[in-house]
Amino acid sequence: MRNAVYYSANKNYVSSDKQRIFEELPASIKCEIALEMYFGVIKKIKFFDDKDNNLIGSIVPLLTPFKAAKYEYIYKKNSYS
Repeated sequence: MRNAVYYSANKNYVSSDKQRIFEELPASIKCEIALEMYFGVIKKIKFFDDKDNNLIGSIVPLLTPFKAAKYEYIYKKNSYS
């Protein structure tokens, strides 16, 4: 699996082609790929410790990196924007 992803990543495919190919894969394969690609991140987030692999594989690709300074508020009660 890892070799196939590496091989296709190094070919001259257009980004939209890669996305289209990925979307056509069965959900179980997409989940497996996501778990392999984001393994390091998954281990660092305690929320995922007791979650099902299918849930993790569907959520993790949607996450975007965010850095906050120590003691910086990232959410305030009753703040919805």
